[in-house]
Amino acid sequence: DKSSDYPPEAPTTDLSGFRPNVEAIGALQPDLVLLARDRDGVVATLEGVGITVVLLEAAANLDEVYEQIETVGAATGHAAEAQQVVADMKADINSLLADRPAQGEPLRYYYELSSEYSTLTSDTFVGSVLELAGLENIADGVAPEAGDYPQLTAEYVLSADPDVVFLD
Repeated sequence: DKSSDYPPEAPTTDLSGFRPNVEAIGALQPDLVLLARDRDGVVATLEGVGITVVLLEAAANLDEVYEQIETVGAATGHAAEAQQVVADMKADINSLLADRPAQGEPLRYYYELSSEYSTLTSDTFVGSVLELAGLENIADGVAPEAGDYPQLTAEYVLSADPDVVFLD
């Protein structure tokens, strides 16, 4: 798509990764299309014209990332390489965690997504990584009906008195 820029030599097009256009995708005659969501039934439409689609919804944690890497590896004929990438990632992350200094009480954090106090919980990818690092999210359990991205108030954030504030 037009927004992907890694690795630098990756091909780009004028296609939108946010609003897939079936006709424009089909005109490129791709062997494989990777999608993050099935907006407007695009998966069935592409498959209906013989285009292979792999749907990879947003990963909520590292295990889902590893699974997606292996899925893409298998779909592209690079299963062994994908398994090696996953093994290397796991080893690197385990090494970082092993080198993490011991801490007493976990640091509590607030992760700001917007100036209106939108945030995320530990049930998101970012939240799960921060939890893995030993941090405690002040938004966990506050508004279950709001899902993984609740909106807090200034008063709540101040009263929770987080040790760390991440500004997105």
